[in-house]
Amino acid sequence: MADKAKGLVSMTPVVTVAAADDSDTVDVIHHDIKKTLGGKLDYEKADADDKWFYSTSIDVTTNADLLSGDFTEGGTISSGDDKVRFIFVKNSGTTNGTTETSSILYLTTNGTNPAATGNALAMGPGESMVLKFRTGQDVSSLHAATSSGTIRVTVAAIIDDI
Repeated sequence: MADKAKGLVSMTPVVTVAAADDSDTVDVIHHDIKKTLGGKLDYEKADADDKWFYSTSIDVTTNADLLSGDFTEGGTISSGDDKVRFIFVKNSGTTNGTTETSSILYLTTNGTNPAATGNALAMGPGESMVLKFRTGQDVSSLHAATSSGTIRVTVAAIIDDI
């Protein structure tokens, strides 16, 4: 059986109802949506060239490739060749694994500086996201930066080792 990455995505559309004379402020599910939204996001390795990458200690500061280093199965990521198929990214909310930060993690998928563009993906402290790319995203195009200082980031990915 081939290796797989399995993700679950969930989102609750919340609105805040202001306090009235006889009630407190309360958060409720949006009345037009009426439910929590969710689904799955799965990827099965296409072949032996798809390799796992995992790190709980990527330190992000200014604009740079998010992924570099070695695959968990051996070999080194090639920024100019390899392609990300599936990725989980989490802003730990810390600068070094213990010191808290309120800094936001920004990501782009086109190689531009995430801190300098308004269309970057954004993750606050403790937030995460899971992405799957149609044919693979160039490692050199997946850039990360922060709103300020350093953020310790966790990444698990399946990358096509070209």
